[in-house]
Parts: sequence; structure tokens; C-alpha cells
Amino acid sequence: MGRPRIVGIGAIVVAMILALGLAVPGSAEGRSLALGPGTWQSGIKIQNLGSGEATLMVAFYDPNGEEAGAWSPPDAIPVGGSVEVYLPNLPESQLPQGQYSMIVYSSQEVGVVVTNTDYDYNIADSYNSHEPATQVNVPYVYRDHNGWNTEVFVQNTGDTTKTVYIDFAPSSLGSTYSTSVSVPANATRSFDVTGYSAMGHFIGTAIVTCEVPVTVVANHTRLSGSPSFIRVLTQLRGLIDADAANRLVVPSLYKNFGSDRMWRSGIQIQNPSTTTDATDVTITLRGDDDSPAGASQVYTKTVGTIGPLGGEEFYLPLGQLDDMTYLPDGFKGSATVESSGASILAAVLHTAYSSCSGGYCGVGNSYVAAALGTSHLSAPSLYSRFGGNKWDSGLKFQNISATDSCTCDITFRSDPDSPSGYPWAGTKTGISLDPGDAIEFYLPNGLLDGPASMPANFKGSATVECTGAGTIAGTVLHTSYNRGVANIYNAVNY
Repeated sequence: MGRPRIVGIGAIVVAMILALGLAVPGSAEGRSLALGPGTWQSGIKIQNLGSGEATLMVAFYDPNGEEAGAWSPPDAIPVGGSVEVYLPNLPESQLPQGQYSMIVYSSQEVGVVVTNTDYDYNIADSYNSHEPATQVNVPYVYRDHNGWNTEVFVQNTGDTTKTVYIDFAPSSLGSTYSTSVSVPANATRSFDVTGYSAMGHFIGTAIVTCEVPVTVVANHTRLSGSPSFIRVLTQLRGLIDADAANRLVVPSLYKNFGSDRMWRSGIQIQNPSTTTDATDVTITLRGDDDSPAGASQVYTKTVGTIGPLGGEEFYLPLGQLDDMTYLPDGFKGSATVESSGASILAAVLHTAYSSCSGGYCGVGNSYVAAALGTSHLSAPSLYSRFGGNKWDSGLKFQNISATDSCTCDITFRSDPDSPSGYPWAGTKTGISLDPGDAIEFYLPNGLLDGPASMPANFKGSATVECTGAGTIAGTVLHTSYNRGVANIYNAVNY
């Protein structure tokens, strides 16, 4: 089918992929990966968002930019359908065990989600692709902060070797630090903060720049020993100009939500301006209709002024609101983040340290705040009571309009290899959302039209289509508490 790079959703993807039982190697500068030891495996989920059948190929590149193997599905992907390639299932002759990045070539627009797992350490997360850019932002960066550290992976999507620069800026702790690395075409290198002692104990942000477009994913880990044995990984794609706006939406937030698994959230806001543009930022939080802390309650937090390249975090369990109170325990909801001046970026980090499995405690994940909504949303990867370790998913989406309502329909489709059967499709229609409202569809408990329920052992995808002037953005949360892991990714607007 040829090898053009399709410019569009999921067309060029950087993925730190570790396949087929690989023991974690060293990073670009010779240090151990911040991910920690164990056996790393990757799965890639691809959904057809085009108007016709999709033929595609996934090309894998080693850290030096050399093509190491490729995969294509045996059949074309129908409109709205999805396929998954689980790298450990590929034979050694097709893809040897190793660490890879990838590029997806497709005849149609596609949505792509990557999931990395290390069940030896009970850590995992998912992340989306992003369009390559010459400046890519990383809102969350930690160094030696309560066991948290960050490693930033960068792929050169150009045709020649180029130098990639990274500038770290503290928001509340640590010192500025800058460094660079030479990256061959298609190759991947990393910046591991554990090797940068001049940063000290660090909480802040980073900006990656290069003469040619690059793609970025940041791995944040908390790996602490006795007595807690906390093992947490979150993976966050880089943020680009298209992610910045004066008004952002955050579909999924928690404050001490749950009983045996206490979910907590933080919102990190970054001002990516390299000029003198400071900006004042306000967060408006709203409880979901089913929030144990109260439905549709509205709360306000004035974050204050964020200077150029600066960042500020609002941590829900400790953050004081404008009326000098705090969010109620059990809060489950969403938020909007508004800037009075420069466009801003934001990301969310969820943790649940009380979730324990195999002697290790803690799950975590992260996603990107949405700058724009559309009438169509894609969830390439979904589960309902799937597999022996019971993977389950929740699809949550928010009407990002401040003035207009919308009505949404969800269509679920099974994968060709779904144990629940293929082809299968189900719908949930007539979901009404007022301005700013959010709703979550938890697949194991969700009733479909009919009424019907999601089939057990379901593995597939979904599309959401809305009518009315309001537009939506969303997230998908996966949990496998038997494995002690939880993943999240941004639903794809198209």
C-alpha cells in the first residue's frame, strides 16, 4: 500500500515499547531507565476513524532509528472498528525482543493508544499519540520528590540527525537545568532526571525543542521501598500548541474517592510562553451527577499568576478553595481551567496508593487537559470483565461548551479477537449533557439500549457522536485490580 506518512490523528506516533520479555536496558546516556526493573510488554490499539476501510502497517524502529520489524493486520479494518497488536505475540523473526518506537502508516485517519505493562512490579499506563512539533511541553517533571522521578523520551521524526534540547524550569522546588542530546533520524533518546544532580529535589516543568519536529512521552515513576513498597507509573504524551488555550477542560477528577482504593487527583498547569506573558488562572470544579460528595456542586479555585515557562499544581486533597474551604471527601467530577492572558496547558495525575497487589501498593495514571472539543469522540481501547485478571473500562466525556447543550450516542464494537464474539455492536443513545456537564459510562455496569448489557469478556472500541451546539472531550480509564494496575488515556477527538 506504499509508505506515505499520513498526517492526522495517530499518523506519527512515538512509543516507548518494550516487548517479548525484555529486561529493561540502559537509557541514552548510560543510566538505568527510571521505569525500574522487570519484564516490560506493550500493546498497541488502532481504531479506524475514516470513511472507508483502513489498511495499515506499523513500523518498529530501534533506539538508533533502524527499522527492526513491521506488522499489519490480516484484514482491512472496517469503519469505526479497531485492532490490537500485542507485541509479545509476534514471533522473534518478525520482531525480536527489544525497546522500540513506532510509526503507523494508514490509508485512513486512525486513533492510536499504546499501553505498557510491567506486571513484575505491578505498574502500567497508556498514552496517546501527538502530532510532531519543534516545541513540545512536559507539564509534570519530578526529581527525587517523595520517590517520584521523570524520564522524557524523544523521537526525531526528521530525515537527518539533529540536536534535541530540553530546559527544565522549577515551579516550587529545585533549580533550572538545560541539556541536549544528538538524535539520528527516526531514533529515540531519553532525558533521565536521576542523572542531573544540579536540579536537586525538583518539581516543575520542561520544554523540548529541536530544528525538526519531534514527538515526546514522559514516564513518571514512584518506586519506593520498605515499608510502603509503592510502585507507580504514569505516562504522559508531550503537549503542543494545539493543546494550549485560554480555556481547558478536565473530564475526570477525584478527591479521596473510593473505599479500599482511595483515588486522588492533581492538576498541573503550565504557561508555555517563552516571552514575558504572565497569566492569571482560575479552576472551576463541578461534581458529577453520581458523585458521593454531591451532584452538580460547583467550586472555585483561583490559582494566581503563572509566569513564562512556569507551572502550578492544584492538588485536590490539600488545595484550599476561594471560600477558604476544601473539596468534600468522595468528590468525583470534572473541571474547567481558564486563563486571563496567555494560552495555557494542563495535565492531570491520578493516584490510588491504597490499592495493593503482590506485596506492592499503588496505582497511578495521567492524561492531558483538552483545549478543543468536537461532536465525535473515539475510544480505541475498551474492556468489560476481560481476561483472567478482569480488565474493566470507564468511558467519561464532558460537554466543554459554556453555553450550549448536546445529546450524545455511544456505539460499542468488538475486536476481531474479542472472546465475547465478533462482529458485535451495541448502543447507548440519548445521553443529554448541559453546558459543562460530564458523564461516565462504566462498561461492566452500563445498560445499553434495549435494555441490554455489555457482554462479559468484551474487548473492543467505541465512538461517540453528539448533536446540538455543544462539543465533547473525554478520557478512558482501565483497571485491573487483580494485577494492581490502572491506565488512562485521552479519548480521541475527530
